[in-house]
Amino acid sequence: ENSNTNNSINNEKFQNKLGELQIPYQTFIGTYITFHDYLRSGFFLRKKTMLAKDVVNLQKQYEILQHQKELLSQDLALSNESFTVNESLAKEKIISALDLRNEKSKLISKQLSMPQVNASIISNEGSQNEKEKEIAELENQIKIQKDIFIQSLNTFKSQIQAWEYKYVLRSPISGTLSYMGFLQENQEIKMSQALFS
Repeated sequence: ENSNTNNSINNEKFQNKLGELQIPYQTFIGTYITFHDYLRSGFFLRKKTMLAKDVVNLQKQYEILQHQKELLSQDLALSNESFTVNESLAKEKIISALDLRNEKSKLISKQLSMPQVNASIISNEGSQNEKEKEIAELENQIKIQKDIFIQSLNTFKSQIQAWEYKYVLRSPISGTLSYMGFLQENQEIKMSQALFS
């Protein structure tokens, strides 16, 4: 708020004191304040930091899901082996058909867990992509504001140069100046009129 107050005070100092450059100055100051607020307020930088933390957390979660999938695969392999053994035992009438059916139910239950883990992994990857997309959009917004500011600055500079060309007398070389006649305040001067030598 202090910065905005200072900016408005500085703007009031120049209010109606810049003549033909007043409107270009106000346009430039508007883009400057907008760009400055993008950086100074820190909202966009804080949001980018939060999104980066979200990406890190999603990556950690992804690693956990991958580890969970690996353990589930090992457990599923053991369950398949156990079921194969139980099938052999059921053929030899060592275990009942009911026990085999229970073992098959356990195997199917474990097999159903794998698609759920895979779905969680895909969802996690999608969330990571969304966060990366948000970061890219945020960086693009900041870049756009920077480009607008630079364009406004260059436009203002060229308008100042045009004003100087129109109103400021400059010598192409250094030396001693001699008036070629009398000049009065607010005297109108014709284009290409010799004033000094």
